[in-house]
Amino acid sequence: MLLSKRLSYLTGRYLKTQVFPLDFKEYLSFKKVLLSKTDDFLLQKHLEEYLVNGGMPEYVLNKADRYLETALESTLFKDLVTKFTLRSPEVLLDLVYLLSDRVGSTSSSLKLSSILQVNKDTTLMYITYLNKTYITSPLSNFSVTRNKEIYNPSKIYFEDNGILHKYSSKRNFGALAENAIFNHLKKLTRESRSKIGYWYDNNAEIDFVISSIGNLYFIESKWVDSATDIDFTALRTALKYLAPKKVMYLTRNLKTTQKMDGFKVNAVPLRDFLLRPQGLL
Repeated sequence: MLLSKRLSYLTGRYLKTQVFPLDFKEYLSFKKVLLSKTDDFLLQKHLEEYLVNGGMPEYVLNKADRYLETALESTLFKDLVTKFTLRSPEVLLDLVYLLSDRVGSTSSSLKLSSILQVNKDTTLMYITYLNKTYITSPLSNFSVTRNKEIYNPSKIYFEDNGILHKYSSKRNFGALAENAIFNHLKKLTRESRSKIGYWYDNNAEIDFVISSIGNLYFIESKWVDSATDIDFTALRTALKYLAPKKVMYLTRNLKTTQKMDGFKVNAVPLRDFLLRPQGLL
């Protein structure tokens, strides 16, 4: 975003490539970790470190103190403020704090505006800045009707788990796992040109719905070890409206398969899913 005007004179003569933070497999490679898939305990240990540390290569390799904070705050207070002469730059950082505690939830711009004590347009503009500078990333509502997709608010996730963890008020592995799943799915769906969103209806929600070549896939993030800790109410509601090809619950350690309303539901440990060459599709 900051370079777009400078590159305008090169229209048609340059390529823009987005480089994602390290995924879990790349993280293990950077850390020189060689593990068998049977080493579940060690894999889980490294996964939880990955969920906390994120995938910024410099930080993964050296874990320099305040590296992530410096990177983010330089973007906020130097790049964005200089480029757009923002009147309330401190609100940007406050917004990062608020969004980091709301990962995986829809956030009303009116409510955020009230907390930040700025108008709604300023809040929406600042969220756009965070998205455009790859600090955060939106997830739109998925619906078979365009009206619902447009009407329902987006969820906001963080491009890097390490930054999310640094600015969140508490270590919430459930939120960290869901954020990592979003980034993994975003990368997979971009490569396969599939569509990703969340589904919501009648107070029931599916974390991720992927639409690929006419097929639907449901992904739920559940940081649990037992099937008794999973509430399938939302899934039962969603199955009344949509017919997915595959339903997958990504868990902490639970691995099982069961039938529900004629659909096979797979519970898979998150570590295994993140290490699959093609993930889901």
